[in-house]
Amino acid sequence: MAASLVYTPSTYDTLPSLHHAASEYERRNVSHILDTSIRPLFLDSNLYEKYGISLLHKHFSMDPTERLVEFHNTSTPWSIGEGNTDATLRHHDGFIVPRTFTFKDDESPDAGLPMPYEFEFTYDEPKAFTETEMAFFKAFAALLVAYKLQDILGICLLTDANNDFPLEITEGRANIMIKGDSVPEDQVTEAVWVFSPEPDAATNEIAGEGAEAREAPSPPGKVSYKKRCIKTCRKTGPLHNHHAHRPKPG
Repeated sequence: MAASLVYTPSTYDTLPSLHHAASEYERRNVSHILDTSIRPLFLDSNLYEKYGISLLHKHFSMDPTERLVEFHNTSTPWSIGEGNTDATLRHHDGFIVPRTFTFKDDESPDAGLPMPYEFEFTYDEPKAFTETEMAFFKAFAALLVAYKLQDILGICLLTDANNDFPLEITEGRANIMIKGDSVPEDQVTEAVWVFSPEPDAATNEIAGEGAEAREAPSPPGKVSYKKRCIKTCRKTGPLHNHHAHRPKPG
């Protein structure tokens, strides 16, 4: 990850509740903005397989010395101590690295820089963002400013857990990723989206990438890339306003 990135507790503390974020998502017709204005950015940058779009919301309160860290499909507050502001930290025999980001507004000198608020523990050596990724982040941040969505949408790294369509349950201050289908459809809110190809069932072919796939109608037997929800949140509960996440059936 880029060495210039820092973590401040206020990034997490100021996240909205799920109820507020979901209400604003509907009120501002954000789904349409994702389909029309944000999707081209993901396709043209060729980063749609690495990053998804997250609905910003807070899971639970944490102390300023804690960070929300995922390891083996369970996210809990880890005690980091005071003064550790680097986004990436050596910890035990591995690293704590960012995985979900929000962005500052256009009046900040750091506008366009991703601000991490959720992390994961890994044994892999962290890598700096590429120039393509940094340009992608700045362009995404500019779109958030243009549509006044800085408090609604963020970016998340996609993992194998996303592909497994996990159900996230919250027990105390632990978010645990499991498989399941126990929450009624009318009790969930979409929380993470990706842009993925939908091949024709007969040919299994994909209609190209980038602007070509976005602008031109798909020929017979081929399709373009479409928005797909891969995680949802249950509407009931306390601060996080849910007891479970799960993917929305396609």
